[in-house]
Amino acid sequence: MMNDILNAIKSHRIIKIGYRSKTGNSSVRLIEPYEIKDNKLYGYCLEKKSIRAFIVNNINSVEVTDKYFTPRW
Repeated sequence: MMNDILNAIKSHRIIKIGYRSKTGNSSVRLIEPYEIKDNKLYGYCLEKKSIRAFIVNNINSVEVTDKYFTPRW
C-alpha cells in the first residue's frame, strides 16, 4: 500500500483511498498525493477541493488510477 502511494506521488497519478477519520467515519476519496511526512499523507482532495492531511494508519485501501495531475503546490 505504501509503495503504491509513493509511486503515485512520483508519477503524479491520482489515487482513490478508503479512509477512516479520527471520529470513525469511513469514506472514499480521490486524492492528488503530494508527500508523506510525519505519518500523514498530504494531498489535494478532489471531493473537498482543498489540501488535506490523511493519517497513513487510517488509510484502509489504495487504488492508483490512470489519471494524472499537475501539482497545485
